[in-house]
Amino acid sequence: MVTGPAIELLSAFGPKQGGHLPGQFHNSEGLASDSRGRILVADETNHRVRRISPDGEPLWSLGAVGADGRPRHGTAPGQFFMLRGIGVDADDNLFVGDSWNNRVQKFDSSGSFRIMFGSYGNRPGQFGGAGPNGLAFDADGLFDHAGGRHHAVAVSRTDEGLVFIQAGHRIFKFRVHW
Repeated sequence: MVTGPAIELLSAFGPKQGGHLPGQFHNSEGLASDSRGRILVADETNHRVRRISPDGEPLWSLGAVGADGRPRHGTAPGQFFMLRGIGVDADDNLFVGDSWNNRVQKFDSSGSFRIMFGSYGNRPGQFGGAGPNGLAFDADGLFDHAGGRHHAVAVSRTDEGLVFIQAGHRIFKFRVHW
């Protein structure tokens, strides 16, 4: 008999149809978690990064907001255009793959903008095609990215056995009992 871990669905964050209000997502494309277990969401078509608590409570948001209060795309530091990849390094710095702006932006753990790099093209330091999508850090803190549209489900795991899975417009929270 083959046995595996027991998986328990604890909650789902955001309405199934998506949205732009606090606690809602629209085509969330990437997830990361910081050292305190907070979840960072690349909310692609809302052109923003959302930090939520492990219980799904909105903590803060990065990105441009229009005069009507709705998220919008932008090109200034701290603004995004169809972001997809997101990663957190060992110091809780946030890196965002700002896909259609063909760049990566870095923020400190409080969400303050630090630097951005990249442009459109196929030379070193440039992100051609669909821009940077998947972001990751290895054990030595070295950054890597994946280009191209990935259509993958993003997964983030915490030390407490919680697993967060992004699919469509929702974030699902599970506990895995090993």
